[in-house]
Amino acid sequence: MLHSPINVGPVAQENASNLEFGDDLKDARFLKNDEVFLLLEQLRRVEFAGIDPPETFSKSLEHTRQFAQFKERAITEELGIKLSDMGFHPFEAAQLVNLVPESPEEARSLIPSLQTRNDDELYDALGYIRDKKPDNN
Repeated sequence: MLHSPINVGPVAQENASNLEFGDDLKDARFLKNDEVFLLLEQLRRVEFAGIDPPETFSKSLEHTRQFAQFKERAITEELGIKLSDMGFHPFEAAQLVNLVPESPEEARSLIPSLQTRNDDELYDALGYIRDKKPDNN
């Protein structure tokens, strides 16, 4: 027996390169690796004090520890505010901080929504991020 497809109405198109996200992400907060690390570390201290956390939790914590570059809440918040003030979408800001591209060209190739940004804007943002990295202080 053949079934006809169920019509659920129009599907919202998602396209991160155009900063178009589905309804399920319209109110979402885009997190930087550092923020995820800090949240997991806090959860470990509160929820798993004195006991071993599940293996998946431990692996997630270790992964974010490895990729977190700032590890201080004040710096990650400052980066978010500054990049927002510079006009970057929260998704772009999180990706710039997570990836720390070396050049505007690399930033555009990794984050397609940055295609409309000029080199000066991207150099300013990337320089600000690099200046906040602990190995630069």
